[in-house]
Amino acid sequence: MLALTPTDYINSHSIPEMTRVINGSENVMAAISQFLSDTKNVIYSCGDYRGPSIAIEVQEYRKLISNLRSRGINLKYITEITSKNIHYCKE
Repeated sequence: MLALTPTDYINSHSIPEMTRVINGSENVMAAISQFLSDTKNVIYSCGDYRGPSIAIEVQEYRKLISNLRSRGINLKYITEITSKNIHYCKE
């Protein structure tokens, strides 16, 4: 079995990589919302140990995740699991 990283997948499908710096919480949520709404199959992401708590506690972000699941989008998130975030990871 051959495993592709998200970067390998992007590079093999001629999708250009892009980096943007976004300032302000409203602008960040708008960018996240746009990115997630364009998703068709799966989202691969990673973050530090605080990511799961943000995904659960920020109501707007939680709604976005719920919407993705209802559309059948598969979510993959890599993070460090700690005693402080394990209950968020289980959610």
